[in-house]
Amino acid sequence: MSHGRYKLFAGAASVLLHLSALSVLAVVGFEYDKKPADINNQKQVRAEFVRNLIEEPHLINKPKFQNYSSKTPLPKLPQLETASELLEDKFVKEEAPRLKAATDMTFPGFQESFTNQGVSFFSSRSGERRICFLVDCSGSMQGLWGMVVAELIRSIQSLPADEYFSIVFFGDNGIVQFADGKLVRASAKAKEKAGTFIESVRPVGRTNALAGFESAVKIRGAGSNGPDVIFFLTDGFELMGKDSRAFELAALDLVQNHLPRVRINTIGFWPGDEDRRLLKSIADLTGGDFVVISEKNL
Repeated sequence: MSHGRYKLFAGAASVLLHLSALSVLAVVGFEYDKKPADINNQKQVRAEFVRNLIEEPHLINKPKFQNYSSKTPLPKLPQLETASELLEDKFVKEEAPRLKAATDMTFPGFQESFTNQGVSFFSSRSGERRICFLVDCSGSMQGLWGMVVAELIRSIQSLPADEYFSIVFFGDNGIVQFADGKLVRASAKAKEKAGTFIESVRPVGRTNALAGFESAVKIRGAGSNGPDVIFFLTDGFELMGKDSRAFELAALDLVQNHLPRVRINTIGFWPGDEDRRLLKSIADLTGGDFVVISEKNL
């Protein structure tokens, strides 16, 4: 190669190398100048992103619930009792007179509900479920007997079918008892038989009240339950002075020994002073009521 050509070639190569170097430097310089702007840009983007996260409401996906499907049946709720079933309950019947007296409720149906409960016998009332009628059938009752028979039958006929009753007559012929001296359910058949039995009794002889008491407190029904209340009706004891007090003690002793929780509602037809005191004392000492029957309330 000639010396001239060699110089030309070397010069061209040098120019190319310088141009390449300048190009690299230019690119690097450009990128260097651009880098701070890019960094600032990225910071702004990140700040904007964080701000959006803070300011935008956070939405939470609704949780998914599975439909409840149990094969186990739900327990059945107890059926509510009807008003009549509640009022026939023994506790309600016992408390009804006291509730009625202690409250002043006059809304419709309240007074009627309590008024219609229980049994009455010659103005003497009770809400008990087991009832004994202890009735004087001595000879002195002859003039009153038709009225006593009618009222006794009416009272028994009014008893609800879920109550129990017994009947004891006492007189000079001894003790006469219905259904062999047992408490019987007040079914229609039992009440019909009781009516026939009552109409068969005739008053005769002297009063034998203590024997009647002894029979009444020994009466029992299903479950060995005795009467809750005894309606004790008489026109007198034919007793005076200390004999009257002796009868009272003997009668109360029978009650205490055989039926201590019984209530005795006493009913006196035109009682004398001593008979009145005796009947009231027996009623008071057993938690019962005393009723006097005379021309005023017949």
